[in-house]
Amino acid sequence: MNIDVSDDSVIDKIVDQAPLPSELFDHKNLQSILQKVILELPVRYRSVVILRYSQEFTFEEIADVLDLPVGTVKIHFFRAKKTV
Repeated sequence: MNIDVSDDSVIDKIVDQAPLPSELFDHKNLQSILQKVILELPVRYRSVVILRYSQEFTFEEIADVLDLPVGTVKIHFFRAKKTV
């Protein structure tokens, strides 16, 4: 059986695109660190960060959920980022 490897599309199909084990470890390690940092935030900041990043809520949606003005939500979010 002969395979013409001069065609790059064949090589692209054969090459494993999965992340390397070291990349997976780095990603999990980063997630663990971020989780610790987020849990150390004051509750008012933590809630906003979790809703923004985990739930992908807009500032308006977060304001509705937390029953806060949008400006307050934005302040909490940017103060949380500054803290981190």
